[in-house]
Amino acid sequence: MRDNSTKSPLYYQLFDSLVEYIQKDLQPHDQLPTEKEIGTDYSVSRTTVRLAMQELEKHGYIYRIQGKGSFVSSLKQENINSFFSLELKNHYDGLETADFESHLVSFTKENGSLALKHLFGLSKQTNLVRIQLEHLLHSELVATETIVAKASYMPELTQESLEFEGLDSLFQKTGAITKAVDEHYSLARFMPTSSEIDALKITKSIFNQDNELMLTSTRIINIQKLPYRNFIWTN
Repeated sequence: MRDNSTKSPLYYQLFDSLVEYIQKDLQPHDQLPTEKEIGTDYSVSRTTVRLAMQELEKHGYIYRIQGKGSFVSSLKQENINSFFSLELKNHYDGLETADFESHLVSFTKENGSLALKHLFGLSKQTNLVRIQLEHLLHSELVATETIVAKASYMPELTQESLEFEGLDSLFQKTGAITKAVDEHYSLARFMPTSSEIDALKITKSIFNQDNELMLTSTRIINIQKLPYRNFIWTN
């Protein structure tokens, strides 16, 4: 099953194939084939299968029962916890949709600065999408956000699709496997005229299985109005 067109190791290629199999053909608590059967079906070694199964378990796709085998997790993989979510509202328990609004300020395609090109590993052509958002709670501005995405990873991302479907849904449609999420925090002023440090600046970077940067999000949140939680576990 080796695909020489990708830099991914063989076990990660198998991981991708098994994720697709789980999502399309299996239901929660269905039992997966044995490691030996998977190795035979995909023409790979038991070691490769074992590494791929470890990745499935680590990402929450499966759980194991000693002496019985591996089974599909009952958790929704796209929503295991909000740390992986790109929707700000998913970081808050009990937040009613009617209370929280996100407004699209701008949606542009651009070349990007030299620093951004280097960060995303881009050539000179236009390859970045920049999105500016404002988030309101009870009609009051509580957060601003800038998202920069590598356009080649999200071909369906348009202003219309963003407003209609939301960023999480569009990101899931890419089929990309998130290998790592990096989040950094610093204190800031919510408004340039603020007399005190009243905001949290959060920069989130999402990387794929080839360790390539796919998307960054920079949020400035008024923590006096909207205390931030980096993740909430969900069922």
